Amino acid sequence: MAAPQPPPYPGFRHDLAGGQFPAGQPYPAQQYPAGQPYPQGQQFPKPPGQEYPSAPGDPPGNYAAYGMPPTVQDLSFKEESISGWTGFSDKAIRAVFVRKVYFILMIQLLFSLAVISLFVFERRVKLFVRKNIFVYYISYAIFLGVYIALACCGNLRRKYPTNMILLSIFTMSMSYMLGTISSFYNTDVVLMAVGICAAVCLAVSVFSFHTKFDFTSCGGILFILVWVLFLFGILTIFTYNRIMTTIYAGCGALLFVLFLAYDTQMLMGGKKHELSPEEHVFAAMQIYLDIVYIFMFLLTILGSGEK
Repeated sequence: MAAPQPPPYPGFRHDLAGGQFPAGQPYPAQQYPAGQPYPQGQQFPKPPGQEYPSAPGDPPGNYAAYGMPPTVQDLSFKEESISGWTGFSDKAIRAVFVRKVYFILMIQLLFSLAVISLFVFERRVKLFVRKNIFVYYISYAIFLGVYIALACCGNLRRKYPTNMILLSIFTMSMSYMLGTISSFYNTDVVLMAVGICAAVCLAVSVFSFHTKFDFTSCGGILFILVWVLFLFGILTIFTYNRIMTTIYAGCGALLFVLFLAYDTQMLMGGKKHELSPEEHVFAAMQIYLDIVYIFMFLLTILGSGEK
């Protein structure tokens, strides 16, 4: 004997069964369209030719229209390769970025070293820059203007070839300043400063690569130390003393060693703060300036016994 069918709701029309229902009347959960109860325990038929082969561990259901749901391995792969800067693609991009920055930095340092060698070993050039000191101030003004433009205008330092042209002008002006300053020191003092600066920068760079300490989280402390050093420098100008100048140069060299570690970790990434792979000009400029300031402070320390 067949089971009794549930009575239709008030206002039910058989000619509209399976189509649209009267407005304002909820469809009862217990009634199937056309007045038939929904058969329990029956699987919805899959379209022919679209069935997925079942495998052990596959979730039950029909995935003909929507495809198989993603597994845990698929989700973890997407998180590693797409989300943020944590996947293999980021490591590859970061490696290319680091190589590009150090290639630019190597060219800058080699050019500066060549200019310093010319100004130190060539006597006529040394005498020329000593007599025409106004060229030094012109190069300082050019250096300051280009540095402000590159540091403050993101479009300039990211747009090729404008960024390379400005970086070249920046490097040439700074190299002339370094050569002019080095011409006032003895040759052996300059060579000692170059050697010590190279050894210190190499050691700091290797240490920054492998240490677990995050120097990028100390930006506020470094900013305060820069202002302290700036005020200390003003004091040494008006109260010149050889011992005070040596202490000032030592503090400056130590501070820019910390800045070198800070900028190196910003370049490498993986810390609290990191540079974008588009900022290769800015990264090379900052590390170059750190090395230049370390060299000048070492030159001041080693040459403090001279006039």
